[in-house]
Amino acid sequence: MVSRLKRIQRLKQGVEFAKQHIENADWTNATCVQQALIEHLVALIEHDTGECDPGFTIKFKEVVDE
Repeated sequence: MVSRLKRIQRLKQGVEFAKQHIENADWTNATCVQQALIEHLVALIEHDTGECDPGFTIKFKEVVDE
């Protein structure tokens, strides 16, 4: 089970990841990351019981255009 603190840390990482895409004017990926962050934030608020779905994980993979 992922702790609430760990989930918040992952959200912060996602914010930084989205900022990198914005700085690179990569609007499509920035928007996708921000949408995922919003969904995870809502889930964090909805599941404020301290319990979380163990299958609910956000992962980021850098895609480099060649």
